[in-house]
Amino acid sequence: MGLGQAPALLIIDFVHGFTDPDHFGGGNIGPAIGQTVELLALACVRG
Repeated sequence: MGLGQAPALLIIDFVHGFTDPDHFGGGNIGPAIGQTVELLALACVRG
């Protein structure tokens, strides 16, 4: 199928509550943040 003519990238903001281990449920998404940084960089180069 491919990516189509004009693919879009939607990134949901990683708010403080999800990234800070002192908040309930926070601090367990470090790998997702790292992968999102790489994906965003790739999208910016191709955009």
